[in-house]
Amino acid sequence: MDSMPPEGFAVLMSCGVGLLTGIGVVAFNYTVHEIHDIVWHGVPRVTWFRSQPLAETWKQIMIVPVGGGFVVGLINFLQSWIDRSDSKLWTKVQALSRPLLKSVAAAVTLGTANSLGPEGPSVEIGASVGFNAAVAGCFFAVESVLKSSLAADSAGSLTTAMVILSSVLATVVSQAGLGSDPAFKIPSYDFRSPAELPLYLVLGVICGGLSISLTKCSAAASSLFDNLQKSTGIPSAFLPPLGGLCVAVIALAYPEVLYWGFENVDAILESRPWARGPPADLLFQIVAAKVVATSLCRGSRLVGGFYAPSLFIGASLGSAYGKLAGYIISHANPMYHLDALEVAAPQAYALVGMAAVLAGVCQVPFTSILLLFELTRDYRIILPLMAAVGLSSWIASSYISQEKSGSLDATSSKDDKEELCYVEESLCVTDVSETKLAKELLVSAAVRENYLAVTPDANVEATLFSMLREKKWCALVIGSNKCLEGILTLGDIQEELRKPSEVWTAIFSG
Repeated sequence: MDSMPPEGFAVLMSCGVGLLTGIGVVAFNYTVHEIHDIVWHGVPRVTWFRSQPLAETWKQIMIVPVGGGFVVGLINFLQSWIDRSDSKLWTKVQALSRPLLKSVAAAVTLGTANSLGPEGPSVEIGASVGFNAAVAGCFFAVESVLKSSLAADSAGSLTTAMVILSSVLATVVSQAGLGSDPAFKIPSYDFRSPAELPLYLVLGVICGGLSISLTKCSAAASSLFDNLQKSTGIPSAFLPPLGGLCVAVIALAYPEVLYWGFENVDAILESRPWARGPPADLLFQIVAAKVVATSLCRGSRLVGGFYAPSLFIGASLGSAYGKLAGYIISHANPMYHLDALEVAAPQAYALVGMAAVLAGVCQVPFTSILLLFELTRDYRIILPLMAAVGLSSWIASSYISQEKSGSLDATSSKDDKEELCYVEESLCVTDVSETKLAKELLVSAAVRENYLAVTPDANVEATLFSMLREKKWCALVIGSNKCLEGILTLGDIQEELRKPSEVWTAIFSG
């Protein structure tokens, strides 16, 4: 290990991160499934509720999401109580408890079928684990999580290599624990003719508008619950149960809004032989209900991701659009000669709609294209995907840019990381805002007392090995008078090694 260069050590650590993250995601998924099987015992699938009398199912639909909200509220209260402690011991407890309690809260949220997704707690390794799509997972990490840091990072190739290795190893572990099948079943894609491409362009525009609606609705729900808490003084622990209650009320009429793994997406894609897709009018209603339910869940502090809801919303919208387009064209006036235009099955539009909404909401167009291509493995989907995803992402990003330029000032400007945090909570680098850090955090709580100290005449090679062995990014140079003379970093060593030696300088100058 002592002879390993810094780059090799970083790559080795990324492999360890990938293995541990894969194990964590497997454990998280098993926990969600166990909770789901316990609280929803006797319910084979979410569409089963539509075939049963409401008088026999309403109690379970109401109790389970609200009960999950109460548990999440207690977990959030426990975390806030831990965060209020000021001792150094509790500082270490806070660092350990935050990801653990957040994962437990997410497992309860999803196990009780509240309207969010499982990708939030595991999104740091991208779609590779979330959807069993390793290539899309790598692009996700580079495109969204690392896009701001790579711009200022001179070691971008090393960072990309670390992301790829971590993603692949996490995928291997997750497939060993959860199986190698994709998260949802993909029907065979059907692209009839290039004349059908304008229909996909229109779908991209609609998906872009819907992405904006989901973002605005989520922000409005967050403001609603914040104002409710300020005006009534209700404890924050009671907000998640209110969100669960809202989801339960919506689910009485539209049970599809409940999180049921990716079985809801399977039902929309009609990949099961016994499943008949809902009619177009019902699908449009489900889209609206899912947007509201997901926004209320996020606004009420329930824990989960936006990715699964985005895919379900996109699949529902695309399927409804495909059915409506097929009906209009087949019943159009013969004078328009639309009978020559062959429209693909609604499943094809559902697939493209999934990617378009995902790209619009989460601003990951390349990931969306690669995800659907990797799952379908059909080159014919590339052209419609690029058209719809490009338009949807452009419309949504244009809106975000206008909002940002309209509200940009010295106190409210947002960087890329804050925007990611707003769209997807799990992409937050920290749950503590800069204002809170400035007001509450003391230097004594953040300072590291364990540091590496060397003398000015110390050997650089020995110092470098000590820094790597003790995992220090710098060494303090202490003089004979016990005063700090400077700081030596790994970058300083690399920069000095790149300079020509005095011998070669003398030769060339002579």
